[in-house]
Amino acid sequence: MNTIKISKLLQALPSDKVKQFGRTLKDKTIIKRLFTYLNDDKKDLNDIDKMAKYVFGRTQRVNPLKALRTESSELYKLLEKWLVIKELENDELTKNKLLTRILKRHKLTDAYRKTLNDREQLIENQAYGYMWHHLENLRLAHEQYFDSTKDFGSAEAAENFAEIKHHFDEFCTLGQLVYLMEQHSRHTIFKSPKIWKESKKYAVNANQKPLVQLYNLLLNINQNNDNELYKYSFLPTLEKYINELSPEDRSTLINLQLNYIIRRIRAGDMDFINERYKAYRIALDKGYLEHDRSLYTGHFLNAVITAAVLEEFEWCEQLILSASDRLKGEVENTVRLAWAFFHFYKKDINKTRQLLDEITFENINYRLRKRSLNAQYHYEFFRMDEEKDTEPLMYFLNAYEQFIGREKKRISDDICEANINFINLLRKMVNQPHRSKKILTDTLQNTEKQLIAKIWLWTLVEK
Repeated sequence: MNTIKISKLLQALPSDKVKQFGRTLKDKTIIKRLFTYLNDDKKDLNDIDKMAKYVFGRTQRVNPLKALRTESSELYKLLEKWLVIKELENDELTKNKLLTRILKRHKLTDAYRKTLNDREQLIENQAYGYMWHHLENLRLAHEQYFDSTKDFGSAEAAENFAEIKHHFDEFCTLGQLVYLMEQHSRHTIFKSPKIWKESKKYAVNANQKPLVQLYNLLLNINQNNDNELYKYSFLPTLEKYINELSPEDRSTLINLQLNYIIRRIRAGDMDFINERYKAYRIALDKGYLEHDRSLYTGHFLNAVITAAVLEEFEWCEQLILSASDRLKGEVENTVRLAWAFFHFYKKDINKTRQLLDEITFENINYRLRKRSLNAQYHYEFFRMDEEKDTEPLMYFLNAYEQFIGREKKRISDDICEANINFINLLRKMVNQPHRSKKILTDTLQNTEKQLIAKIWLWTLVEK
């Protein structure tokens, strides 16, 4: 029964949040009485009869346990939904950090900086409340300070305010674009939320600064999955202005560019594998993704896989050889895994297996990467086997699934689901070898289905 879970959740939440949730429940209802009972830490949650009497009043219940189970399940769903909504609403610290970063990078006039001296800290430190409410207060403060009909009754003050207002409007626009793109990037490892209707509110003119142009192009590209706009507007604009951007802006834009590319590949647009390779090659050759830190291991492995799929083995090899100077963490295991991918796509199956046997990652996500490549290796070995012995592959897939079951608490739900779907797909293809290509194609064309290793799976379709 969910009563214990609900009680623990309510105890863990701040009292003001509990009161807020309580106000969402209608008074004098069974759900509200159950909430009141569970919110009282002095009540005995194990005394079902007492709880039923409090919740249902004097109404006699044939099976009070069953009735309480039904009501507690409904209350738990309501609480869970409310917490999710609050989490999304209250992600203000992230929003305000983004705005502060933009503010610090923005080229402002001396007059504008002067008016922000006592307000910049407010934006930086504010962790609660609505971000745009604070921005509106900031706008009003500017208007009051530079109101030419009051303290500063001069043409010079009016001109000064007009210039500052221009800067502030640009700052707000850029802030909105960055926040929307950050939200998109954060939630599109496997799926894209429908937040794009908001972007139309913040469209900017073509004569705006390059950074604003680039973010606006990315919003439109993502909103419409517009490959033409990506190739013929975004790429030339990025190439033209990339060296004028700050290192942080360059890194953010390239990450968002790669995010769009990988979504197109997962949707089956295999032409974008070349785009992904070009983007990684430019970014890694020029160090755009590691301007103030080591190279992210995920980018490194993704670049290796992309180059290997396209048989760009020379650049791939050079990238792996540079890994010890660019990576941190479990570098030796990462390099072994990179070489394993390299040899896998060179069709050197035995070398791949040897390298996989030497890898002992601590990081759970890279342990999953190793498992997924091992599954690919076993499937390729099965395809080459004239006798088509399924036992080794099935044994490995069972062990792979058991591993996920054991480590489930350490893996996100999305990644768990994507790996399980991958395992089940391979099982299905092995059990029905004559229909394997159709099974594979049908699965890949379902763009909503969470699935790992899609680049490799699309290569199987083309064979």
